[in-house]
Amino acid sequence: MVPALRSHRQAGRWWRGPARVGVSVLLGALVAVGRPEPAEALAAYDRATVAVIRQTLPAVVSISVEKKSCGLFGPARKIEGMGTGLIVSKRGDVVTCAHVLGKSVVRRELLVTFFDGRVRLAHLIRSDLRMDLALLRAEPGPLPAVFPYSNLSEGLLGMTVLVLGSGMGYRNTVSRGILSSRPRRIDLPEGFALSLLQVDAPVNQGDSGAPVLDLEGKLVGLCFAKVAGLSVEGVGLVIAGPIVARWLDCQSVGGAHRPR
Repeated sequence: MVPALRSHRQAGRWWRGPARVGVSVLLGALVAVGRPEPAEALAAYDRATVAVIRQTLPAVVSISVEKKSCGLFGPARKIEGMGTGLIVSKRGDVVTCAHVLGKSVVRRELLVTFFDGRVRLAHLIRSDLRMDLALLRAEPGPLPAVFPYSNLSEGLLGMTVLVLGSGMGYRNTVSRGILSSRPRRIDLPEGFALSLLQVDAPVNQGDSGAPVLDLEGKLVGLCFAKVAGLSVEGVGLVIAGPIVARWLDCQSVGGAHRPR
């Protein structure tokens, strides 16, 4: 979940005569030339966006925290948390935000849903509440893709960023915006502070832990929260990519350290 930091044919007729003939000739010419492929019809800017999404989305998973219970009509499941994660190793390691998992995962199941809809159980490797980062490991099996987390963005102010998440629980969702600020210290209600980036891309419940990328497919960071309030608009907070990469290095993700 994304925590909210509150700041308080128009109908018409064909023309008769020569004009109608002209339209027919034009349509015939288009058929003769042939329609362009969808990617060819896109502007360069959009082609870059589509390329990043196609390359990265298979490495993005939806995460749900579910509690099993026994009711009057048999076993029941209750979803207690949801978010997004990023596959960062061939072993099935998935990085996300710690608050997605809540304060405890005891007697709860962690489920990851892959890009292609397959669902697999996962277990917690490490949770760091002060960094708000957590590492899960999916049960063994084929992986759609692995994201190279050491491929970090320059993080230039004003550049386009993409958020690949699970907004409102709908997996494989994408939003776009710009990087609105460099890292800044944000005091959190829990009593500690984090150095966070700001973006204006839409961030919704279920996007926590979602990768934020530039148009080269490099990691800008992970979605942390959105700021909510009547007078607030377009303020999403992101844990910076270098912080995420260093933390993953400390967990020896993939068995190798990120090059300095």
